[in-house]
Amino acid sequence: MSAICGIVRFDGRPVDSFELETMVESSPCRGPDGTGYWIRDNAGFAHLAFHVTPESVRERQPLVSDDGQLVLVADVRLDNRDELAGKLAIDKEQLPQLTDPDLLLAAWRQWDTGCVAHLLGNFVFAVWEPRRQRLFLARDPLGGFGLSWQRSGEAFVFASETTAILDLPFVEASINDDAVLKTLGGLRLAEEESFFRDVHYLAPASCLLHSGASQRGWAYWDIDPGRSITYRQDEDYRDHFLELLQRAVAN
Repeated sequence: MSAICGIVRFDGRPVDSFELETMVESSPCRGPDGTGYWIRDNAGFAHLAFHVTPESVRERQPLVSDDGQLVLVADVRLDNRDELAGKLAIDKEQLPQLTDPDLLLAAWRQWDTGCVAHLLGNFVFAVWEPRRQRLFLARDPLGGFGLSWQRSGEAFVFASETTAILDLPFVEASINDDAVLKTLGGLRLAEEESFFRDVHYLAPASCLLHSGASQRGWAYWDIDPGRSITYRQDEDYRDHFLELLQRAVAN
């Protein structure tokens, strides 16, 4: 799978390219198909490519909108491309030319932070809005791809690999004693909790919106244990199951 990482300095200080390169070098097993960088002023992203779908071969990330007001970096495989294209009024003949990040950026333009409710597949991604100084992170419901984040002063960093954060010169790598004690005591850690102090995981089906002065996280999906499906005949359950299975393996 691919990997992503990034640095945003909400105090306005420029991002040092050396720091971003340090994050990339901390993930030597990722990015066999190339690495892309984007740095402007107080923000910088990197994408380590690993092509796994026909569309991914054409990906060029980080992806910047034509007006320069949106920057996207993603490790993403969308399984509902046709459905998503229909919602976005994208012509079927144009769809094969669009990569998953292209569709993801179009979904962001359409629904902003609500775009995650329309995505089906495995993904972690970040969207940066330079004008609004707003950073958004999201992870897919099943947590197929991981994402860690940490804030050191006014520097906010994120990465697919936790080591990419710990190797930064301004990040202090110290053990989270509470997590160690919980593990030794047979207690389960929270989805967001890591073994390193102040380093957090983005939980599955969760988003994080950071704008410097404020930070907000939320879950956008959860299993409904009270939901039930009732059919009159056993064959209807079989047909529904086969429909879901065919959709799951269609891509």
